[in-house]
Amino acid sequence: MPLPPKPKSVHLALKVAIATGLLLLAAGGWVAHSAYKKAMRLKMEMDTAVAVADAMAGAVKKAFNLTPQVSINSEVRMGQTEPIMEMATVSRLLQVEYDFQNIWAFSRKRLTLQGTYRISAGFDLKAPFSVNVDSAAKSIQVSLPQPKIFSVELVSYKVIRDEDGFINRVTPAEREQAIQSMRDDAGRKALGSGLLADAKIAMQRHIIEAATRHGFAVSFHYSESTTKK
Repeated sequence: MPLPPKPKSVHLALKVAIATGLLLLAAGGWVAHSAYKKAMRLKMEMDTAVAVADAMAGAVKKAFNLTPQVSINSEVRMGQTEPIMEMATVSRLLQVEYDFQNIWAFSRKRLTLQGTYRISAGFDLKAPFSVNVDSAAKSIQVSLPQPKIFSVELVSYKVIRDEDGFINRVTPAEREQAIQSMRDDAGRKALGSGLLADAKIAMQRHIIEAATRHGFAVSFHYSESTTKK
């Protein structure tokens, strides 16, 4: 005896169930595919960030023989090396002239000196030097102390004028003080010559070159204290 035909409502329910199942399968596949794509993107970002972090460390080490603290997404990848307490990045020769005069009892003495100094400037690495690579933003933040003058070294000097008064003679102490004052003038002249800005540029150049090869932007943050040795 033949079975009675199924109601139309049953056929419709079966079609809806099959369609729903197919949609759920498709949705599940799409979710899985999206999750896979996101995981692969994150992996690529991290691989790039690791390559950039290593490049930053390598560039600084090659140029200045030290390694900064390097982080990726604020997690430390390598620590800052500590053998160097001061790192000079620029050195410049400056010529300074100093003039001393004194009048006593209508008797004038005068001493004029001209000196050449080698001025070195750079970074005091007792303060932190760190590099943080942001893999998602493709950016790098570098934190450094402000540069400062490390040394003002007298290379040579000559006496331009050495004149004693009749009763007012230049003393050995005044000659020594003149040399010290000329050194102080050399330090002040160095500060006004843009030497500290050049020290920053010398450091930044090596980091920027390494970062731009990987398409990363770089920002630099300097601590507030600037002192002269």
